[in-house]
This record gives sequence, C-alpha cells and structure tokens, in this order.
Amino acid sequence: MTGDVERCNVRRRNGTEPNAGRAPDRGHGPLTLFDEDALAIYNSSSYLDVTVAPSCHDIETTAAYKRGTELRDALYGPIIPAYLDEHIKRYTRASGKFELVFGREPKAGDMLRYEHVALMHSTEHYARELGRMIEAWQRQFRSLRAL
Repeated sequence: MTGDVERCNVRRRNGTEPNAGRAPDRGHGPLTLFDEDALAIYNSSSYLDVTVAPSCHDIETTAAYKRGTELRDALYGPIIPAYLDEHIKRYTRASGKFELVFGREPKAGDMLRYEHVALMHSTEHYARELGRMIEAWQRQFRSLRAL
C-alpha cells in the first residue's frame, strides 16, 4: 500500500523510530519537552488535511510544527522524493514492518514473526503513540482543539 511506504519513509526521517526520543550522535543534546512535543505535533500532522478542523494549514503555521520540521531535518535529514530514495526502491511491506520493529533494514536470514507485528500493532502501542500526540497538543495548543 502506498500509504505504508510513505509512512515508513516519513517515520524513518522524522523521529518516530524506536529511538525517537534520543538525539543521534550529531552534536545534538537531549530533546527538551518542547522539542518532543514539536516532533509529536509534526508527526501527527500526517493525520490532518484541509477537511478537518484544525487543518494541516492551521498547524503548519505554529512554532511547534516549525520546530518539529527543523528537528526532523536536523536529526534525520530532509525528506526526499520517493523516486530518488534508494531505500524505497528496495522496500516491500514486509521489509517496512521489519524496519519499524527493529530499526534497520532486514538482511538475508532475518525473520519477521507474527509476534513482532502484533506488538507493533497492539492497542498498547497505539495508545502510547496517540497519547504522546494528545499530550503534546494539550500542552502546545491549549486554545486549539481537534473537532
């Protein structure tokens, strides 16, 4: 599914990988609460479009979203078009699931088991991820509530 490819590509670059809260060894210190909120808000923007309120256009003008974009670029590099991404050319749905679970591309002999995918799609996992987004929205957008 194209959406899975896009989400995997974005997740890899925007900080929703398993080690998302830690800055890589590029001279960046630990993330502040505002930085974590900014990444959560940036990540949650993929669920918004112009048909919902607030829309993606409303969020993109905020300081938190702009900071999330800066952090994503600083931590993982800018998003590149899929047709230029060598990683995406090797991508399959199974390899994408493996990468989301283990944080790396699969190699010959690696196995992705049902248990791995079940944990990734568990209610607890989604509750944790969505909880981060909700908490960030509540802290940063007190007057801006999703309808």
